[in-house]
Amino acid sequence: MGVVVACASLLGCGDARSPSKVCDRIGALVKSSSEVPGLSHDACVEQLEEMRKNDRGAYDCTADCVLKASAADAAMDCLSRCKAH
Repeated sequence: MGVVVACASLLGCGDARSPSKVCDRIGALVKSSSEVPGLSHDACVEQLEEMRKNDRGAYDCTADCVLKASAADAAMDCLSRCKAH
């Protein structure tokens, strides 16, 4: 039990909303759509890490929204909508 608590307190340990996981979701949705241009995974992670550092509310909004999105255009809308959060 102590290991689980210690793991949960570490940055990013099992974090389903990490910038990398959010970008993986965006990438998967973009692959299934020919209408939405993609962003490199590294650039995506960099942008989301910066957002998480500077505006946690906008990041949390974006992560939750993207992970629930079922289409690439919806995921991209999350980025725009949540920046104003």
